[in-house]
Amino acid sequence: MCARPSGRVRASNREAPMLKQVAEGVLIHQSKLLENNTVVVQGRDGVLLVDAGITGAEMTCLANDLRELGRPVAAGFSTHPDWDHVLWHAELGKAPRYGTARCADSLRDVLSNADWKAGVAERLPPEIAEDRFRQMM
Repeated sequence: MCARPSGRVRASNREAPMLKQVAEGVLIHQSKLLENNTVVVQGRDGVLLVDAGITGAEMTCLANDLRELGRPVAAGFSTHPDWDHVLWHAELGKAPRYGTARCADSLRDVLSNADWKAGVAERLPPEIAEDRFRQMM
């Protein structure tokens, strides 16, 4: 079951979606873990998902909400290469993912090291490192 903020409009018979509309065609979700924002921009062919989320549970809820709305992820975008902005989850689908040139270069450098997970883990708070590797990139 997804933890949902109160006061959201119900999309169906289940509990309210985690997404909050902030403008026409623009939805957001703020992660409870680090208060990062996920932004969903609705388009004709689906949504642009910006900074998909932090925890696996959040991204699963996000995917479920988008599915209920009939809005597939058409593309993902990472605003910058910090670990908490480049995460993805299989439930979000296989949409192309984009970032700035600096973001792509940084991730390419990280992933070129066979032991990249250990290097990333050193920079993460230990209580969240394990969950992150199950959903990274």
